Amino acid sequence: MDELRAVVEEVRELGLDVPELDEMLLGSIEAIEGLSDVNLVPSFADAAKIAVEGLERGQEIISSFHAASDAIGKAEDLIREEYKNQGDIHGNVFQHLILSPSLDAVKESRHFLKSGDFERVHALLRGVRTLPRKVRKECQENAEIYRYCEIIVEDMRKEGVTTQEVEDILRISRTAFLNGRFERVKELSEVIEEKAIQLRERHRSAVRALKRAKSAAISIEKINAKSDEAHEALVEACMSMREGDYEKCVDLAEKATATAREMCRRYRKLVERITALKKDMKRIGSDVPDNIEDMLSRAERELKRGNHQSSQAEVEIASLLLNRFEPSF
Repeated sequence: MDELRAVVEEVRELGLDVPELDEMLLGSIEAIEGLSDVNLVPSFADAAKIAVEGLERGQEIISSFHAASDAIGKAEDLIREEYKNQGDIHGNVFQHLILSPSLDAVKESRHFLKSGDFERVHALLRGVRTLPRKVRKECQENAEIYRYCEIIVEDMRKEGVTTQEVEDILRISRTAFLNGRFERVKELSEVIEEKAIQLRERHRSAVRALKRAKSAAISIEKINAKSDEAHEALVEACMSMREGDYEKCVDLAEKATATAREMCRRYRKLVERITALKKDMKRIGSDVPDNIEDMLSRAERELKRGNHQSSQAEVEIASLLLNRFEPSF
């Protein structure tokens, strides 16, 4: 019983409150004094049995306490070592994701040590031991995600796509990465991917629209025609392209294309009408006045000079005059 009493005292000195041991010590005393028997007969066998059980339990608690206390000390050593060798982990990441959580876990484990919940102590310390490796793995994974986003931006630049909008998101992603907000990094990488797809498609649409507009502009140059409206729309479309306003670029390029194509259509129509009028003159014969032929010659000259309006006027007058000489049947 003296050994049990010594163990109970040692447990108390450790700062532990274990009512179970106090009850065993009291039970052993009562058995010796006969207080546990209705006839007040001492039972040394019962006292010895209780004392042995209490002694084993007390030694187990003391051993568990020291094992948990040693584990806390080793965890603190590990934290100090990690602090010295944090490597390429950014300071904020180390502070927020390794140091602070580890110190909090150690502090909490001391609380459970005092309460005798040794399993909880070891559970907390397992987290402290595995945390640095876990964070380093997350850092590596998110560094790869961030680098992937950088490559997306680089590829966009090579294609000539304006990247300002995506670069702004990339800067936010970098800040999130340096502060250990890895979920945010992953979210923003998805946004960057989606934005890049959209911008590339809008850029390609603008490139195709500009190509059509420039081709149409060449077409009107070939017929020696000019269109201020088409030219201005094409110039503004090119400026919008450089500024990254692809929707506006497409609208203006399509306007320039439509204007140029309409001018080419009017040109072809005038050519066809002049040709048709010449055939009519041959069919009618010598009765056609020379001034109609002169008008058609002027219409052709004006058309070649790009003066479609003047050419149109000559054709209309020639057509009216020629109608007077149509033979009647």
